[in-house]
Amino acid sequence: MKKLFSIILAALILLSAVSTGAGTLVVFADDLKTGNQIMFGSYPQSRVTDAATLSKLNSIQSAWKSFEYYRVSALGVLESAYGLMTSSDFMKYRDISLDGVKYRALLFDEYRPYRTSYVSSEDSSFQDDNGYTAGTTYWFRFEPISWRVLDPSKGLVLAETIIDAQEYNHFLSAEFEKEHWGNADHTYYASNYDESSIREWLNGDLYNTAFTDSQKNNIKTTHLENKSKEGSKYGSPDTDDKIFLLSYYDMINPAYGFSSDDSSFDSEKSAKGSDYAKAQGLYVSDRSGFVGNSYWWLRTAFEDQTTIPMGYDGRSNAAFTDANFVGIRPACVLEKLDFDETPCAHTNTRTVDENEVPANCKNNGSYDEVVYCVDCDKELSRTTKTTLKTNNHKYKVRTKQATMTENGKKVRICAVCGVVESSKTIYKASNVCLKKTKYVYSGKVIRPKVVVEDSKGNSISTKNYTLKWSNSDPKKIGKYSVTVIFKADYSGRKKLTFSIIPGQVKGLKAAKVNENSIMLKWTKVTGAKYYTVQYSKDGKKWSDAAKVVSSANYTVKNLKAGTKYYFRVKAFDGNKKISGKYSAVLKTGTLCAAPVVALKSAKSKTATASWKKVTGAKSYIVSYSRDNKDWKNKTVTGTALTLSRLTGGKKIYVKVVAVNAFGKKSAYSAVKAVTVKK
Repeated sequence: MKKLFSIILAALILLSAVSTGAGTLVVFADDLKTGNQIMFGSYPQSRVTDAATLSKLNSIQSAWKSFEYYRVSALGVLESAYGLMTSSDFMKYRDISLDGVKYRALLFDEYRPYRTSYVSSEDSSFQDDNGYTAGTTYWFRFEPISWRVLDPSKGLVLAETIIDAQEYNHFLSAEFEKEHWGNADHTYYASNYDESSIREWLNGDLYNTAFTDSQKNNIKTTHLENKSKEGSKYGSPDTDDKIFLLSYYDMINPAYGFSSDDSSFDSEKSAKGSDYAKAQGLYVSDRSGFVGNSYWWLRTAFEDQTTIPMGYDGRSNAAFTDANFVGIRPACVLEKLDFDETPCAHTNTRTVDENEVPANCKNNGSYDEVVYCVDCDKELSRTTKTTLKTNNHKYKVRTKQATMTENGKKVRICAVCGVVESSKTIYKASNVCLKKTKYVYSGKVIRPKVVVEDSKGNSISTKNYTLKWSNSDPKKIGKYSVTVIFKADYSGRKKLTFSIIPGQVKGLKAAKVNENSIMLKWTKVTGAKYYTVQYSKDGKKWSDAAKVVSSANYTVKNLKAGTKYYFRVKAFDGNKKISGKYSAVLKTGTLCAAPVVALKSAKSKTATASWKKVTGAKSYIVSYSRDNKDWKNKTVTGTALTLSRLTGGKKIYVKVVAVNAFGKKSAYSAVKAVTVKK
């Protein structure tokens, strides 16, 4: 096995993986049983090795995207490295389609360490153990995801194979042998599933990569209980998720096909990973009896703020939450489990009436009697039939739904002859928006007011629409959305987006001014993590002095002496994507260079001090003394000063300081002395 890992494994290792078992079963929803498999969604899995295909793929040009994976840059595998993780661009990907097949390329410049608190190296990664080398581009084919049915009545399914490897929480802050925290401010534990990076990844990156829009409509939002194991205090609040991890309690539920004993081998709980998961750094066992198996995450907290996983042998183990050699077996609940594509026997049918032409008082009506297959929805027969005319009016309400582009109509009409008793226009929904789209972070949940009005300016009743929020608890800095889904008298939907941004930087000031540098300070913005500092010479054209600053101060260097400068600062979130407003502009300038003074006494009882003009100086203070101790000052705007009524034969001492436009004084010139002419 590899380096330090064999020692660390016993102390902190994690979860397990699952064997693929029998081939994929093709079954109808009514026949599904626990343990059956279905295919749903797609994800990069098998590595492409065919030389011809690789040549075509590598010839296609497209931009690389960063995974923004977390790691430390130094210090080694010690507790002292905790809390120093930051995201970087050492691992990238790009997706393309070729001949109707989707592929993903993967490239890493440096190895991905198997814990984010470890330094990147070949010895701290499993990528090279799995046959993947830094600096090489690898391609993987998007393939259908195989799911094991755990509960056919609920639609609960679990990925049969480990499809990726990610850390439970990419940040870990701790003191040695003390509690482990999931953020630098120590406001939630590292094992908190609600706040975890893995939950964000499952319902963001994975959800949007693996499923089409129509497939997403088949995935239910599931309420999850996230209590900890054995009464530990480190559980997290309940969540409502599309894609999720199984809990420890799921993994000891015999109804799902698993053993209730978490201390002995259970092949139903073991799993192998895809080629893509191995390229991400998945640990693969070489232990006798378990060769090829890997660990996979559960979401249940343990007694020391780490998490409970399942071992590759089916037994429960604990792991540090920043470990990223652990596999992902996502779970979800599906509306429908029937994905059969085999020829249909058409033995189960339904009959419906279509193309109805209502009878009126003079003419007969007609309709098509159509027979469909219930299983495949194929039309099997169509027969046109006649309805006899009648004088009995049967009024019904017919509604043509309004949209965001067209008016609708609600009509009470006789279904037989078409006589209209009453009619009402349903005005189109022409103003669907958020009252406000940007909000400053406050630490509280923010849900903008949604405006839904018709073309007459009237509010549309909430019985005609529902709101679907992208996040049930939008309070962190980030981007969110709410979708207005129309119903009843209206149809269609509209997605509205809003952002929670950092607050505006306040209190920007020049704390220390020198000739070639200015130290800036400002008040820390709550909820923000980084800042960008900009400078300008004219207050119009701006340049970055520093793109990423993590503290509330920064020294701008390499400035010109005696020069006016403008500065402004704005705050960013932890992902460096969302920023607040720039601070008010700070106008200041560097100190002028010290004047170079010449002193002469050409006339009786006078002495003249002169100097060259100093860049940026608005005035000069000339200090003079008869004994080089007691000094008097005179302020001038020119570059010379003649002192008169001096004592002939005695020395006079002079030094000069330049003052910039902001009243800041330069260093004094060298003291000059001359004997006054008698």
